[in-house]
Amino acid sequence: MEIKAYPLLFVFIFNYTSAQAIIASRTSENSLSFSEEGKSFSCKTKFKYKSFNYSNDGHFLIFYSLETDYKNPIQSGFVDLLSAYENCSKGFKIEISPAPKYELIVDINKKSNILITKNFYLYKTGAVNNIDGKWLISVWRYNNLQPIIFPFSPLKSEYKYIYSSELNSGLLNKGFASPTPMDNREDGVSTLKVNFISDDGKYIAPVGVTCDPFAGEIWSIDRKERVSFDEVDESARALKCRELFK
Repeated sequence: MEIKAYPLLFVFIFNYTSAQAIIASRTSENSLSFSEEGKSFSCKTKFKYKSFNYSNDGHFLIFYSLETDYKNPIQSGFVDLLSAYENCSKGFKIEISPAPKYELIVDINKKSNILITKNFYLYKTGAVNNIDGKWLISVWRYNNLQPIIFPFSPLKSEYKYIYSSELNSGLLNKGFASPTPMDNREDGVSTLKVNFISDDGKYIAPVGVTCDPFAGEIWSIDRKERVSFDEVDESARALKCRELFK
């Protein structure tokens, strides 16, 4: 009996869903919905939250005002948008990766593995121990939350008087508040683009930078130095900014 050999045919099914095509919406303090090309899913979260933003690169959702107290002072966290969408479609609850203790996430970038956070630091001044405060910015590798030290990074001594900013709202206006990343996918409102991390991960804008018109500071990740625009005019600054944050 002759046995004929036939070539094996393998069929691979690829999921072409991209994070940029997914629209996320808050449905309650512990639930979330996703939609993409006519498909929609709703699922619970394993945490309570008040609001969320998209990261500038569109790959993450950043959640704010999670359940907090002095024993668990986590006020923000993030999820990979595509992973959250896929888990939700399978009926799983959404889990969160928390920010470093006391920190509020400003932006996160998948390609460069960089996370930028801010916090309101309170400290004592003068002989009578008056309380003052200011916003300070920190930079981290988001996969292991290891800090990347810059000249503007908080000093170890400044960690002595950290308190929850929500419990000291009267002092918030004494520091600077970094701009919020542009989020126009949910309500359709176009706003000025504020950059924090370049797509290639080589540059960051710790408190946000706009290119048109140019406003803010840009820092090199490798050199840990501020990028100088002193030698160029306003139009050249905007052009250089757009080249860095393509």
